[in-house]
Amino acid sequence: MAVSKDMMGKVALVTGAGQGMGKAVALELAGLGASLVINDLDGCLAKQTAEDIIQRGGQAFDVT
Repeated sequence: MAVSKDMMGKVALVTGAGQGMGKAVALELAGLGASLVINDLDGCLAKQTAEDIIQRGGQAFDVT
């Protein structure tokens, strides 16, 4: 399966994105240009991941 390296104009929902592998996936997708919806059981961690993405120039918001 080929993976597109251009996610511009796409929206990705990443659950478990507050830490670990979920956060790594969210940051990678944001780096490829995707807009992110961030979710985690720990709302504070989800918010922090969204803020990290925004600080890096990406688009993200958290939902818990």
